[in-house]
Amino acid sequence: MNKKVILTPSHPKIVNDRDNYRKFYLTQDVIVDLPKGHRLIVKMGYRFDGHSVPWPLKFFLLKAKGKDIYAALVHDYLIETEGFHRFNRRFIDRVYMTIMEDDLYFTSKFRRYWMPLAVNINGFFRWTFWGDYRGKPKTATVVDVQIR
Repeated sequence: MNKKVILTPSHPKIVNDRDNYRKFYLTQDVIVDLPKGHRLIVKMGYRFDGHSVPWPLKFFLLKAKGKDIYAALVHDYLIETEGFHRFNRRFIDRVYMTIMEDDLYFTSKFRRYWMPLAVNINGFFRWTFWGDYRGKPKTATVVDVQIR
């Protein structure tokens, strides 16, 4: 995957979810240009939980730390809407890694290396032992994917 992932706006406003339903709340629409000409639209009001890491690593890798929350936004949305688009988990994890490697969303070399690895490990265990990566969606999520 050699093409960058572009978010418009590049740093949308994300606030803490006041209902504690999930961890974060998106306050504006975001257009995500994925590799190979695919476009994803994440609607305002989307709630997500941030970086999902295995519980032993949660002490070292916080769910949100600066600008890398945008990688978690795109990854969580793609995972939650997995049945409504053609992207497999490998592609979704690669998109997450691409955003984490982008200098626009850089937080630290430590998180840039370890967060994608931890999220992939968590996804592997959830998929292998529970049979579903994220479980049932907690809200009615509007899916708007444009495939060119």
